[in-house]
Amino acid sequence: MHTTTAPFVLHVWSEAHRGRSLRLGYGGDRYRLTAVNGKEYTLTRAADTEDPGVAVRVKQSGLGKGKRLSVSVAGRALGADITLAALFGGVDRATLTRRGAVRAGLSRAFGFYAESQY
Repeated sequence: MHTTTAPFVLHVWSEAHRGRSLRLGYGGDRYRLTAVNGKEYTLTRAADTEDPGVAVRVKQSGLGKGKRLSVSVAGRALGADITLAALFGGVDRATLTRRGAVRAGLSRAFGFYAESQY
């Protein structure tokens, strides 16, 4: 069985969308996941010597079992690009938006306070 680690970095308190994006590496490529809003996000693979890079934009619609993803690609996409973009459709990306980052921060602060009262 072959295992691969994928390091990632997240700066939740950044002012701009691009700064709050999730940065990760997989298979020698560098990716950036940026939330446009609560239902739309973009996965970008950085250009390197072999490829000019790609941007995969995903828009989510529907609720529950009727959830759908609309995927559009700008550039030459690999299978891993589309797979990663679809995979993040099932992940909570709330902290990548400004409102979600504030909510997460408040939740952590009050959670730490509640734990310290025991």
